[in-house]
Amino acid sequence: RLELRRMVAQLGGLGSCIQRLREASKLAVRLNDDQRRGQIYAFLANTHSMLGAPEEALEFGDRALKIAARLDDLQLRFLTTVYLQQAHFFLGNHQRVVELGTASLEALPSGSELQHFGAAIRFANRSADGRGLD
Repeated sequence: RLELRRMVAQLGGLGSCIQRLREASKLAVRLNDDQRRGQIYAFLANTHSMLGAPEEALEFGDRALKIAARLDDLQLRFLTTVYLQQAHFFLGNHQRVVELGTASLEALPSGSELQHFGAAIRFANRSADGRGLD
């Protein structure tokens, strides 16, 4: 269900995506799989932002960040932070967007500039030596 989320969103809309993510959440709870549950919360944050519900996105994002911290999962942290930045941007909380982005860039491991960490974008536009990545 997690792997199908992009296709489901494109074919059936974001409502269908949320439905599949809720199904995946039930499975993750039943399996006691916090890593997948964190991913689901991150994707629910993104989807709710895209549906114009940034407050709900923040709630899911906070859940995902707590799981990322507990599991010490850097990929989940970065992915969730991007989605939280999106929700804060939609709410007009631009200072919070900058704070989250700065904290992520400071935590970005050296040499990982080309990684996407599960998001659709890279986390940096420049390499550590200042050269462009494109």
